[in-house]
Amino acid sequence: MTASERDWYLRLLRANAPYVRWHAAEALGKIGDARAVPALIQALRDDDDPDVQQSAQEALNTIRR
Repeated sequence: MTASERDWYLRLLRANAPYVRWHAAEALGKIGDARAVPALIQALRDDDDPDVQQSAQEALNTIRR
């Protein structure tokens, strides 16, 4: 995964559609790049969609292992 691909997923965490944010959080967890942690924490804390919050939490758990 290149830095530009990671940055693309980070931008998708701010998309209007919840399913896009959910998939972006999931992808960031699979990438496992610790530089995504602040954005995932923000999604966990601030996103109104529970599926996005869950995906962000799972991604954080994966990255922190």
